Amino acid sequence: MVLERDGVAYATSNDVAAFFGKNHKDVLRDARNLLKNLTGANLRWFTEATYRDEKGEERPCIEMTRDGLA
Repeated sequence: MVLERDGVAYATSNDVAAFFGKNHKDVLRDARNLLKNLTGANLRWFTEATYRDEKGEERPCIEMTRDGLA
């Protein structure tokens, strides 16, 4: 699923994991590792966020722009 905010398209780490058949924890780990190496304007590609799981509990995720997914 692709979402849009302020004219910028993004997907969550949950959506990326589901699309590629991966575990969300692994996608989240990999995105956080990428964040460690990014600086300046490139940081806008990833935003730490949260979502509510099936049990209604708040969990971490990362919102990624198209440039962050490339």
